Amino acid sequence: MLTRNDNSEPEENKNLTISSDIMNNFLLNGTVLFIGIGGISMSAIAEHLYDRGAAIKGYDAHRSDVTLGLEAKGINISYSYSPELFDGVSLCVFTNAISGSDPMYMYPHTHGIKCVTRAQILGAIMLEKPVRIGISGTHGKSSTTAMISRIFIENKSDPSVFIGAYYDAVGGTHRWGSGDPFIFEACEYKDSFLDFYPTVSVILNTELDHVDYFGNIDRVIESFSKFASIPGPAGFTVYNADSENTVKAVSGCSSKAVAFSIKDPSAAYFASDIADKNGFYSFMLVADKKELTRISLAAPGSVLVTDALAAAACAHICGITPDVIAAGLGAYTGIKRRFEYRGRTKYGAAVYDDYAHHPDEIRAALAIAKEMRAKNITTVFQPHTYTRTKALFDGFRSAFSDCEEVIFADIYSAREDPIPGVTAEALALSTPNGKYLGDFSQIAKYLENKSGDTLIMIMGAGDIINLTDMILRENDI
Repeated sequence: MLTRNDNSEPEENKNLTISSDIMNNFLLNGTVLFIGIGGISMSAIAEHLYDRGAAIKGYDAHRSDVTLGLEAKGINISYSYSPELFDGVSLCVFTNAISGSDPMYMYPHTHGIKCVTRAQILGAIMLEKPVRIGISGTHGKSSTTAMISRIFIENKSDPSVFIGAYYDAVGGTHRWGSGDPFIFEACEYKDSFLDFYPTVSVILNTELDHVDYFGNIDRVIESFSKFASIPGPAGFTVYNADSENTVKAVSGCSSKAVAFSIKDPSAAYFASDIADKNGFYSFMLVADKKELTRISLAAPGSVLVTDALAAAACAHICGITPDVIAAGLGAYTGIKRRFEYRGRTKYGAAVYDDYAHHPDEIRAALAIAKEMRAKNITTVFQPHTYTRTKALFDGFRSAFSDCEEVIFADIYSAREDPIPGVTAEALALSTPNGKYLGDFSQIAKYLENKSGDTLIMIMGAGDIINLTDMILRENDI
């Protein structure tokens, strides 16, 4: 594996050497095998490199719409292990989700094949661009990355973008532009964002998540603290002053720290005069106590005010004018699986889909539904991983107070083995308005008679998206 740089003192020359090593010696002179190619970030990187002429093939445990799309482009993908998969392979790129005991992981490591992580290959790619904006946080990353991208597109900066969700303005999950900016979503899982090289780091919030890796909040703060220092003295860290843990993480960072807040008027960037019109918000953007422009959002939810303020602050320190910032944010209408309207059921219930899989994200999504004056809200939630469910159990059981009922599907295990006693049924029994149905077909049957006065929220990071298509009326699929 490539050795991670000491990010407290960025070494640009060394980084460029690593980039050249990957891009020239491996990507362009052999076949690159993506292991876990069906992941949203892995697929974007693979497709990007394929479009640039690299020889790409992939492996994934499951066939999906993503892998089928890659195959349609001409990328060969296998769905079962075989040593022959590694014939002619000069470089293996791994997803963090793969186990060290998996034969797909073990074979290249024991047969002298060069191996890098998804984060390392993305880090190499981004070094081709001089302005690199990394958006991090326990939640809100995809929305804020999309917002910043939309502003730079509005500015005609022709940015390159890598985002963890489908966004129409980007044409998918990534785009490669001719301009200087490289805008990317920076995930903290297994410290992967420490393999990135932002010149501007954005930290939206710092909460306990990915407990299978971090274990406790102190480790999370420590990780975000390292990310905050990556830009170095010449760069910026734009951070949420309303997040206590984020303030701790940024304290003492070596980059120029720039605060944004919806509560503290003394912050470098402040949202004043916040107004709500049926769940759609506007605010005055204030920089150093000077009013710059009024921003009106075209996507619903008060939670987006903080994300939009972060995007505005980031764009402004990069030299984009207030009028362009307002136009860009006004053109943002949302991304896939972030309070996404999907259609209606047979009897008229509105169906929304959301990626929320953390208690804070659940509360934020349900708050949007409440702000839209929905009369009855029925939530279907699929917990994601046993370790997260166990560690955040109390948070989950109290996160659904803004809906009339919450139906629990079975836990999506992802990379994990079951933990005794940690079940969706146990979570349902502990939640005041909870109901356990488990199987998607049973849930679909329960929902089929919901009428037009009901808003159905489908939530989770697993395969619960399949449930949405099961309950939509035919003309909305």
